Amino acid sequence: MEICVAKNAGACYGVSRSLDIVKGSCNDSRKIATLGELIHNPLVVKELSEELGVSVVDSVKEAAEKGIEKLIIRSHGVPLEVLREAEESGIEIVDATCPYVKNVASSASLLAGLYPAVVIIGKHGHPEVGSVASYIRAAASEVYIGETVEEVDKFLPELKELNDSVGVVSQTTQSVEVFEDMVKYLKDSGVKVEVENTICVATKKRQESAAELAKQVDAMLVIGGHNSSNTNHLADLCKENCEKVFHIESVEELKGVDLSSVNKLGITAGASTPKSQIDKILDEIKTMS
Repeated sequence: MEICVAKNAGACYGVSRSLDIVKGSCNDSRKIATLGELIHNPLVVKELSEELGVSVVDSVKEAAEKGIEKLIIRSHGVPLEVLREAEESGIEIVDATCPYVKNVASSASLLAGLYPAVVIIGKHGHPEVGSVASYIRAAASEVYIGETVEEVDKFLPELKELNDSVGVVSQTTQSVEVFEDMVKYLKDSGVKVEVENTICVATKKRQESAAELAKQVDAMLVIGGHNSSNTNHLADLCKENCEKVFHIESVEELKGVDLSSVNKLGITAGASTPKSQIDKILDEIKTMS
């Protein structure tokens, strides 16, 4: 079986940077934790805990109760009010927020200062979206979140009533196609928009590489956390260009993947998937074939 790995695949700059920050912070005996999971990769989170003693807390209060002495802000960032709470807690704060996520917050805040509302094309409940939304609210602007026509339709009447332009930004890991479709839908619906395309360059490159490779192979294997938005977007994009697509998180999940009839296999991986995980799965596939 021929195996082809997408030109752009695996851990992006922001994720690699966050991991380096965590590892560099484990240089003393102080209790350390991340505020929320550092990245959307359960295997990495588990490794950080088992190998470096880095735990995960869900709030600043929990960190204080557990005696955490060094608190790391996850790569997705945290809401502005949580960041302020952390800074006032007396716990040492280490900021591992991805610079591209900070760029979205900055763009959203700027738009919020100019327009009465800002739309985030992104996933409800995603930590990055929650963080960006807090910066919009801090600028006294309304925030709306949606990544499907059905979600946008729920707040479309309110946008039309504003009689003013609205800002639009994107979650960094959003599908380029979804973002462009939603912007077009807003415009076609009569909403005046001021758009800032804040999709991460690395995300765009991974999507383009995965789509191109998916057209050339019998099956695609997408590696990354099942809770990772960018990895799920990659899998969806591959399904549009290839009949057989398997999204796996670990070597163990390969047991449920039938590659017996595959002559040419394409492989891609989400931005939160380190090279070591890709290599481990590649080695296992080679022993299987």
